[in-house]
Parts: sequence; structure tokens; C-alpha cells
Amino acid sequence: MAAAALVISILALATSAVAVFYTRRLSASGTVQAAAATRQTAILSEQHERQRRPDLTVSRTTSPGGTVVLYSVRNDSPLDLTSVIVHRPEVDSRMIYPVSTADGSQLPDGDEVDIGPIPSSENRTFHLLTGGAAPSPIPDLRVVIDCTAEDGGHWRLAPILLDSPWRRPPPVIRGPS
Repeated sequence: MAAAALVISILALATSAVAVFYTRRLSASGTVQAAAATRQTAILSEQHERQRRPDLTVSRTTSPGGTVVLYSVRNDSPLDLTSVIVHRPEVDSRMIYPVSTADGSQLPDGDEVDIGPIPSSENRTFHLLTGGAAPSPIPDLRVVIDCTAEDGGHWRLAPILLDSPWRRPPPVIRGPS
């Protein structure tokens, strides 16, 4: 009878050990799955937010040195923007560089210009009035842009550095063909 009690005790101990091992394994697996699900949710949320934010590219489209420089604003986001307002650059000097619409329909008062709606993957342009001669030192010109989307979302983008209206871009060096 003592032998039977010993065998039953060993079987109970073995069953308990297997149960503990199995429970920990399930718990660890659940934790890993929960962490993976949380990570996936964060990635999807970030992608959704990125799709909900305007992504604009501003580039100079005329050669430098004139009194008026044309810039292009491209909407690289999936959002159709109903309003895009470009504010004149703020610089440390006393110089003021007004902005205006490229077609002249909105005369520059100097502070801001509404370049209109920009559907996804399209461009609009604006003029920057520079006065011609380059100041010394040449300032960095950054513009702030306010955007509104069809669904009423509104964003003020971080200041965007403009290509200098006075500097020529570096030459493109091509290798042997």
C-alpha cells in the first residue's frame, strides 16, 4: 500500500509539473501575441495619421536673380486640400519678402496668399518678391503653410526652407556615357 501511495504521489507531482509548464507556455505565448498585436496597432495608427497629414513639397521653378521668383507647391499626400495659405518668410533682418499668387489675381499685401485648393498629386504656384539684388548675408527663407482638407481638418506645417532665390543650384556632373 505504501508503494501504491508513492506511485500516486509521483504521478500527481508529474501531472502538476506538466500543468505548470503548459500554463506558463500559454501565458508567454499570449504575452507575445498581445505585444505583437499592440505593435501592429501602433504601426497602423501611425500609417493612418501619416495619410491624414498633408505632405507638401515646395521647390523653385525659375532661375535665381530676378525680382520675382516662382515657387511650386506639390501635394504629395492622399488628401485633397481645399485651402493652402502660404505666409511670407520671416527673416532676422528688416527685409520683407511678400508673397502673391502666380497669376496675379491676389495682389500681395505681403503677409499671406491663398494659392487655392490643391488636389492630391497636383501643383500650385506662388511668387516671392525679392527685390532683385541679394542681401548680404543671404538669409534662409522659411515659409509657414496652413492647410485645410475637405473633411475640415486643419494643419499648420512646420516652417519649410525655400530654395534660395539668389543662389544657383550646384551643377549636375555627369559621368561618361
